[in-house]
Amino acid sequence: MNQPDRPRPPRRPSQSRRRRERDRANKGTGTAFALIGLLVIVGILLGLGMMVMPNVFYIPVIVFGFGVFAALHYLVWGWWLGGGAEEENRFWENAEPPASERGSDDPWLDVE
Repeated sequence: MNQPDRPRPPRRPSQSRRRRERDRANKGTGTAFALIGLLVIVGILLGLGMMVMPNVFYIPVIVFGFGVFAALHYLVWGWWLGGGAEEENRFWENAEPPASERGSDDPWLDVE
């Protein structure tokens, strides 16, 4: 009953494969909504606090300033250390191997 010359229809992806692809596409959606909700709540609380004490506004400004400083520090140090790592890699790629690996005639350097 099997007809070898008849082409087989393409296989549909399994349910789990489709679910994984859908989950991968929606991976950060929940986190984004949670962060947006958190920002809204913080904004509401900050607004209520400013009604009671107008000087409360300066606290987030100071925290934001420290955050900007920390981010710039992180980026600059990362850039600087990244360049240093590349330079060190070039140094070690061009360095001569130790005498023990070069096959030196000196018996004191033979490691067995």
